[in-house]
Amino acid sequence: MSLNPPTGWTVWSSEADGRLILAYRPDVFDADTFPAACLPTIYLTNGLDTRRPGAGQYHTDQWKVVLCLEPEVQVSSESYESRDAGLAGAMDLATRFAGGEIDYREAYQLPREAYLDKLDELTTDWFGSHQRGLSPFHLHVIADWLPLRSGLTHLRVDAAGPQFRAVSGDAGLPE
Repeated sequence: MSLNPPTGWTVWSSEADGRLILAYRPDVFDADTFPAACLPTIYLTNGLDTRRPGAGQYHTDQWKVVLCLEPEVQVSSESYESRDAGLAGAMDLATRFAGGEIDYREAYQLPREAYLDKLDELTTDWFGSHQRGLSPFHLHVIADWLPLRSGLTHLRVDAAGPQFRAVSGDAGLPE
């Protein structure tokens, strides 16, 4: 699998033993605007998920994908049987994070509001709200409003998400 991370993510470190670190928007979350620790990071490692890559660790048979907003604020931890599966999982997690599908606010006991507000701004959809937080009422209102405001003729709702996409004409609609 290629090391082409989703939009907004940068390969921060790729080690010879397969460990990988992805950083989200280091151009925004730099030490000048936010504390240095505030850099959303995904780690791919074949060690214990309590130890970060580069920290010297015991290797295990499983690969871990860990999303952290700060060194002590872990949002997600997933295990995989191989590095390739872990890399695919890391890229999927990065895509979901950038798309606003990860609820990172729940990981905080004492949230950094300015930091989380900036993450909200960067990881929201074009309606300005997280897709996962829309109720059926909100979707109904949007469905009524969209065709009138934007000329779009279809609104497709994926109930599994719940995610939605507005499409023009028949583009992207099931046959």
